[in-house]
Amino acid sequence: METLRKQGSLMKLRRYFCVASAVCACFGASLPPARAACPSSGIYMPAEANAGQADFDAHCASCHNADLSGNAGPALTGPKFASYLNFTKITPPQLQAFITSQMPADAPGSLTAPQYNDIFAYILSFNHYPAGQDPISPAGLNCLSLLPYPGPK
Repeated sequence: METLRKQGSLMKLRRYFCVASAVCACFGASLPPARAACPSSGIYMPAEANAGQADFDAHCASCHNADLSGNAGPALTGPKFASYLNFTKITPPQLQAFITSQMPADAPGSLTAPQYNDIFAYILSFNHYPAGQDPISPAGLNCLSLLPYPGPK
């Protein structure tokens, strides 16, 4: 009888593990990156942010305003943006994936990968996330936390 009880408990544990694994896979959960792989400074280069400003002005400002304060699109800076970050706890990879797949609203996914990276670097720069010597990369994005929010220029 004791053996059957242990087997039942083991089956329940396996079932919970399978469910937890499936949930993690569905929502893209992963272990935090190893800190050794993270850049020692910011996760984008100033040149990316500079190029991103021109792309932002050309493709994003009509909805988000040139000062990122929001218009037809949501604010990407200031108290409203900070509130969004605090409420959603969105990660940099999630935010960049959204921008890449859903923006611009009238032509989702129409920009090049470097343009999306530059625009994201510009948004980070505008909000005082630190720049560094490394270009935006998936590993770098995993190293950044958007909270606490550093605030706009």
